[in-house]
Amino acid sequence: MSEGRSRVAVMLCPSAVTAYVQGLMGAVEVIGEVVDDSAVCFGLADVALAEVAARAEEPDERTLLYGLAEITACRLLGSAGDDPRELEWLLRLTGAPGRAVTAQLAMRHGCHVLTATPAVYGDFGLPVIPID
Repeated sequence: MSEGRSRVAVMLCPSAVTAYVQGLMGAVEVIGEVVDDSAVCFGLADVALAEVAARAEEPDERTLLYGLAEITACRLLGSAGDDPRELEWLLRLTGAPGRAVTAQLAMRHGCHVLTATPAVYGDFGLPVIPID
């Protein structure tokens, strides 16, 4: 990540990462807007990336996925890890580790979640950017 990109503007949930790989404009456009803004970055939970990569059937998909994590505007993040009860609660609400860690990080960074499954995050008050 470059020096000027200190604030995480949006977290990508696993569905947004999948949408990006599929070339869906809703995901590509939002990521592109963040890339164009030199003051912010997008966050990507390492477990969310790993979940999507594990489901990828083609090597080219995995190459694209790991390439996403190497974009200058991307900040690859791990779980905050200091509160397992919070993570457990988020896992119960979201139903998947990648979504739970994405939610946890969005709360910590005070940012939106880019997602194709907005109800997963909106039900407990996180601001979302839905992918149509």
